[in-house]
Amino acid sequence: MGSLSAQNCDILDSLGDLGYEGLLLDESLFLASVEAGPSSPDFTGVVAWMSSQLCSICDLEASVSPTSCAEDADSFELELSGLLKELYCPYKVLTQGEMINRLGNKINRLLLLDFLITELQSAKMIQVRQPTKPSSTAPAEDAHWKASSRSLKNLCMLLKLPKPPPNVTEITLFTKLEVTLKSVIASSKHAVGKPLFKWNLTSGQWGTLDTINEQMRREYSIRRQMLLKRLDVTVQSFTWSDRAKNKENEFSRVYRSRRNGLTSENTVTIASMMAARENLAKMKKTSSGAARKNTQCDINKVMMGTVPDRGGRPQEAIPPQKKCPHSRKDKKGVAEEVEEEAGEEAAEEEGGCKVVSCQLQFRAFWHLYLSFHQEFI
Repeated sequence: MGSLSAQNCDILDSLGDLGYEGLLLDESLFLASVEAGPSSPDFTGVVAWMSSQLCSICDLEASVSPTSCAEDADSFELELSGLLKELYCPYKVLTQGEMINRLGNKINRLLLLDFLITELQSAKMIQVRQPTKPSSTAPAEDAHWKASSRSLKNLCMLLKLPKPPPNVTEITLFTKLEVTLKSVIASSKHAVGKPLFKWNLTSGQWGTLDTINEQMRREYSIRRQMLLKRLDVTVQSFTWSDRAKNKENEFSRVYRSRRNGLTSENTVTIASMMAARENLAKMKKTSSGAARKNTQCDINKVMMGTVPDRGGRPQEAIPPQKKCPHSRKDKKGVAEEVEEEAGEEAAEEEGGCKVVSCQLQFRAFWHLYLSFHQEFI
């Protein structure tokens, strides 16, 4: 039996760190199981243990079962192939070719153990760094409540209404809610105001209204994302000055404490519209005392001096000059070019007249020759 190499020692140390308590922590048993490969129940056992750990952390579908005898090696290799495929194993010697040859040598078996160990280590580190989900303390009977149903339940609890029976109809429930709300509003010392939305809509109109609200919600979410991004880059530019280079941590601490409360999600729903009162339609100036109480700061007292005029007024722009025709290489004037072109046209006409006169002379000569020939024959 050979001695342990550096790779084997790393594998044994990693198995111990991962919480493995099997027999393969013994050096001699480890070497023997690696020599035997899939025919060894100890080797398949450690692979199956890492597979179960990965399945519980990463929610994998494929799993590997340990073998009890050498005859189960074929089923083990088939299950292992599915696991490696789901883990996107980069080693082709473990994922391609005949299954009996993939673990046919000691090098490939050690490579398999090393790959599974690194995957399990990475999965455990990611699991530790991810925030744990808070355990739900709500009773099981509340599991079926959706967002709208949960709001309806909170309303019933706020009005101190008893839990409605399972066979209650929508009309009966909302009629009871309406009567109770009217009595509470009438007996309240605080004025609630009249609703801004006073129309009765059909189910189709409510559906159309919900579609319009969803489109506007997405539109304004994009606008909020743009404004928040502009805010981030503007604040980031403040840290570029020499005076602020040593105060980046203070900048980040002060800014993030306020920035984390700003989200790009639009929370306006149809319920918000129905809950709106008439006082919401009253427009308030941004320069009013109530608004300036929250927006007034020392920077408003800074007066800007004279700034250079950057133009940009189209009515004052000077139109571009018309371009003159390009001159020839000899740089003749436009008038000379026109005269030259006229001379070329006249020459072409003169040449044409010469050709016509030659043709007439040839025809006259030909007729004279024919008449002379007929006379003497």
